[in-house]
Amino acid sequence: MKTLTRSFVLSLISLVSISAFADPYKPPIISDVSTIEYRSSNLRLSDRSIKLSISYQEESSIIDRGLFNSHNPEYMEALIRSSWLSVKRYMEAYSLPTNDCRYNYNLNIFIVNNSILYDASRFEGFFSDNNGYYSPGVIRGFYDPTVNIKNNSAIILTNVDRNLNELIFVHEMSHYWYDRLCTKRHWTLHDEEFSMRFQEYYEGLR
Repeated sequence: MKTLTRSFVLSLISLVSISAFADPYKPPIISDVSTIEYRSSNLRLSDRSIKLSISYQEESSIIDRGLFNSHNPEYMEALIRSSWLSVKRYMEAYSLPTNDCRYNYNLNIFIVNNSILYDASRFEGFFSDNNGYYSPGVIRGFYDPTVNIKNNSAIILTNVDRNLNELIFVHEMSHYWYDRLCTKRHWTLHDEEFSMRFQEYYEGLR
């Protein structure tokens, strides 16, 4: 009986370990970039939550210190909480519904070096798929709905400067909410137009 119990406990430990250390889904566009997940949590907001994962590009098998300093988890979680209230007010001003239509909608955030996001060739497929809506150029933040993975999305960020880091992150978060709340059903313009207008609104609040 003791042997069976011990085996059962070991099996449970093994399953928990696999679950706890499973890597977050990484968008193919950065599949070659080595990252380390630093935090995984269920982030509580004012009226809902986000299953959140934050990962950083690694340097010599450790997290890049500069990226961690520019986008530390506490700062990012606080900004997600505060910016959600702004997104909600913005949507209500346009009479857009703010109820969830995709529950348990994950968000995996990856902070990488400038050289990754500024590599235009890496994003050629993105510009091509969007039929010229976006002009090829420097990308400072990137939202990926990861449509091949149910209820999952990703944001890729880098360190630009202290002022722009906030605006870029908030802009990309508005893309996340656009998808999570199925705003496309009620917004006739391109989703980038939604996020640009929200960014202007947010800047006016600062």
